[in-house]
Amino acid sequence: MKFWFDTLRSRLLLTFITYVLYMLLYFLTDEVMRDFYLEKHPAWDYVVDILTTLVCVFFFVQLSICYSKVIYRRFMSLAPYRSLIVFFVR
Repeated sequence: MKFWFDTLRSRLLLTFITYVLYMLLYFLTDEVMRDFYLEKHPAWDYVVDILTTLVCVFFFVQLSICYSKVIYRRFMSLAPYRSLIVFFVR
């Protein structure tokens, strides 16, 4: 079965959405992060922070997709209430 996020474009979109939500939550809850982004710093500091965060988010999105696929394949081999089990495990 092919999932909607099996393409690189879909995975990058999911990574971008996850990154935006993560940064929004991080900005709202962490005072140190707010101070870092609202003060004047060299542009390189912002680039390094953003790229590091994007790479980590992409890595965890890939792990999540892989885990979901493994769980789906594992439980689809069970009978008769397999779709119900997969729904609750995911």
